Amino acid sequence: MARTAVAENNVINHTTMANFKKYEPRLRKWEGSEFKEDPDDYGGATNSGVTLSTFRKVFGADKTVEDLQNMTYEQWYQVMKGYFWDKCKADQIRNQSVAEIFVDWCIHAGIGKIKLVQAMVEVNTDGIVGPKTLAAINNMSQQVLHRKIKLMRAQRAIDQIYGNPSQMKYFNGFFRRFIDFNYSQS
Repeated sequence: MARTAVAENNVINHTTMANFKKYEPRLRKWEGSEFKEDPDDYGGATNSGVTLSTFRKVFGADKTVEDLQNMTYEQWYQVMKGYFWDKCKADQIRNQSVAEIFVDWCIHAGIGKIKLVQAMVEVNTDGIVGPKTLAAINNMSQQVLHRKIKLMRAQRAIDQIYGNPSQMKYFNGFFRRFIDFNYSQS
């Protein structure tokens, strides 16, 4: 599907853009479809990759663990597509694999990772994906940007495990997950 993207100097580029529906099967693979409460998990109570904290940000501060346990597919979709994918403006990223690894990092480690990607593409690190951030993402070598995100993600996982040995039990999952994100030109 052809869409438009804002490019450098507000020139419009007509290209095929990233699509959440292409990413959804991989996301479901890694997030699963179960409720978990693990005291060592920084996210706390989690259902299909949605933490209670994120669930509350999307649906209201009064939401309970039970509400999270009973989350519907529609609610899951609203969080993953509406809160993460759309906040990263991934539909406006020209490369599917870059959009996926970027959004997946935000899902896995927090929406604040937007600032780290902004630093990689050398724009203001305000945590808001706007026209300048999108232009910088789309005008950078997509393969280089993908590799930078992947390497920084690996380093952050290593730092997290090193900083808190209780996180070692997640080591294999951390690395299998982001190794699964390979670069593709499409």
